Amino acid sequence: MLYEAKLRLLCIGFGIIGVAGCATVDHRVDQQAIHDVLKAQAQAWNRGDMTSFMDGYERSPDIIFTSSAVIRRGFAETLTRYQQAYSDKGHMGNLSFDVLDTRFIGRDAAVVLGRYTLRDTPKSGTGLFTLVFVRTADGWRCIHDHTSAATTTSIQEKGAGPGAE
Repeated sequence: MLYEAKLRLLCIGFGIIGVAGCATVDHRVDQQAIHDVLKAQAQAWNRGDMTSFMDGYERSPDIIFTSSAVIRRGFAETLTRYQQAYSDKGHMGNLSFDVLDTRFIGRDAAVVLGRYTLRDTPKSGTGLFTLVFVRTADGWRCIHDHTSAATTTSIQEKGAGPGAE
């Protein structure tokens, strides 16, 4: 009798652990935290504050930034690229992000697809970005940024909107 009771408790315990382990993770708080990083980056950019804009990236020699068919590695090289391309507030203009999709890869990583729009600068334009974010001790930070400028004035998702293929 005592053996059967222990066995039942053991089975119930493993059942609870199994259900808890299979439960889906609710990423709403993490998604909002990532979107807040992007919002803070846009606000910093629009103030002309490159240092605060770069706070959205992990300060690591391992980050990757790709744009204009050039791969840059490391936080310092990414910062240098931004400083050379956008030397002052007049060149920075006004930046906005439109997040199109956020997909989590486990508990501590996410891929963000979005559109950027840059106005009020000689470098005005729009394009798409794919960012890989990881949870760090400092919060969510981008470790991989692939940004591409649009070749036309509009970007559409395939199968969506007028003129879609």
